[in-house]
Amino acid sequence: MQACSPEARLMLLNRLSGLANAVIGALLVADSVLYFGWWRCWAWIHPGPVMSITWLLANLFAIAFGYFYAWRRLFRHRSHITTLNLAERIALAFRVAVGLAIGAAIVEYIAPHAVCDRSMMLSFVGVSFIVNVILLQILPRILERRFFPDNTKFRAVLVGNGAMPDAFRSYLERCSRVGVEIAGHHSTAPIEGLPWPHVGTIEDLLGQLANGEVPHPRRPDCVLTFNFDHSEEVFRHLMETCHRQGIRLQAYAKITNLFVEPAQLVSDNDLNFLVFMHEPLEDPLNQFIKRCLDLAIAIPVVFLILPPLTLWVRWKQHRQAPGPTIYRQLRYGANRKAFLIYKFRTMYLEAPGNAANFVQAKKDDARIYPFGRLLRRTSLDEFPQFINVLRGEMSVVGPRPHPVKLDESMEPWLANYRTRHFVRPGITGYAQIVGLRGETAVPAIMVERVRKDIQYIRSWSLG
Repeated sequence: MQACSPEARLMLLNRLSGLANAVIGALLVADSVLYFGWWRCWAWIHPGPVMSITWLLANLFAIAFGYFYAWRRLFRHRSHITTLNLAERIALAFRVAVGLAIGAAIVEYIAPHAVCDRSMMLSFVGVSFIVNVILLQILPRILERRFFPDNTKFRAVLVGNGAMPDAFRSYLERCSRVGVEIAGHHSTAPIEGLPWPHVGTIEDLLGQLANGEVPHPRRPDCVLTFNFDHSEEVFRHLMETCHRQGIRLQAYAKITNLFVEPAQLVSDNDLNFLVFMHEPLEDPLNQFIKRCLDLAIAIPVVFLILPPLTLWVRWKQHRQAPGPTIYRQLRYGANRKAFLIYKFRTMYLEAPGNAANFVQAKKDDARIYPFGRLLRRTSLDEFPQFINVLRGEMSVVGPRPHPVKLDESMEPWLANYRTRHFVRPGITGYAQIVGLRGETAVPAIMVERVRKDIQYIRSWSLG
């Protein structure tokens, strides 16, 4: 099955994406102009050697890198790019400033003779941060008025019965900021609380569209449906009429909001399906690439790093906590198949909870011997798991496998918990990379960890 084509994106998303890209481009141009102005002022205040064209180009590269670094963060705010609050504007401007500083550091490392004055570039980063906070307040509104003037308003009518869902109402509010004007709503009876007038039933709309009799200043450009409780035949008639009249039709699929995971419409020839998990690792080629990467990392670690590391750990264990060097514990892997995970033992051998009665390790846990704390703090205790990677039970990166007892206690509580088992577990994972590691005493931490794990499964790429 293949996902629906990019043309299937909502009109609003296309407009907001274009507006966000325009804002980012305008910021880049503004910072470039500011850079040249700041350079001229700096040269006037601090006369010195003539700054070469190479120096100018090198620092312009730093500016371009800063925006490349910050682009994704800026683009994530496209749904409300025109209503950013002060905290969001500061965060985005800071992201750009960090990117500029990193770009300048890269330039200085690669071409140290290209940078004439480090203090000039650093001061520019500080000035651009202040300017960008201001521009993020002004530019979106200016571009919004430029792209969507009042004389090119996009007319839309609503079709639906019953109370309007809050999510749909929020969508309509965002529409109003990108040139979409709601002319009225069609329903069996007027809906209380709506700011738009009731202009008839759906039958009235169908008749008006078919006969070219629309009582608005001009015909609608789009029909938006919600809570559509009419028959399939009525909806088919509405769809065919809209297509025949050249009117866009968007149907709010309320049912998809009932699902734990976001639904996606995919097509296989003439069949359409709602799916709830995009799985790039179901592609055999992606599986092969990921396995090759796992082996490329695991083989050198197992044969070159693990033997001397094991001898060192064995020596320290023998002095502080005699017993087996390797600790084995049952975990669930891909498709919830159980396997024994290998770790360097970090607890005293007689510690309660070290065997059948699982007790999650806590900060300053008395069961952990001193050298074991170092192993845990540096994650060196996880190195034997590269053997699990060679055996095909784990991957270098993937959802971190939890002890079986913890898995079984979480599964009834989190509806989408077992989704983590769609792929091989990892020595580390996206959740751990963003800081969600260690004890999960607070339920919210586990919820966020599972969310990040599922995000990794859904968004996996070679990058």
